[in-house]
Amino acid sequence: MPNLSAMRHRALMAAIVLLGVALAVAAGTLLDRERTMQQLSKEQVYWSVAQAEIELYRFVTTLEAYGRDEPGIAHEDVVRRFDIFWSRMALFEGGDIAQRVLSFEGAPEAVRAARDIMTCPR
Repeated sequence: MPNLSAMRHRALMAAIVLLGVALAVAAGTLLDRERTMQQLSKEQVYWSVAQAEIELYRFVTTLEAYGRDEPGIAHEDVVRRFDIFWSRMALFEGGDIAQRVLSFEGAPEAVRAARDIMTCPR
């Protein structure tokens, strides 16, 4: 009959090995999820910047049309386009997206310049 102490030792070693494998699998899963989250965050930054640019062009186009007295363009259209653009720009003022965008070279200056132009500082 095998020694009871040796059986406990083998069982303990097997449990330790299984725990190590489980930890390795968990660590791999966490790393994979972290990479996925970083990629999604990067895509969110690109999307946010693109949306701000699109809304800027829409605002400028509406403002030009209003300035030319084009039919169907009212003061309210200009204000609405400005509000939408400004809400996109607000994303760059704080939070995760702002932190990521402002980490790019020249981005803080560009955001500050856009804000200064749109708010007409004195």
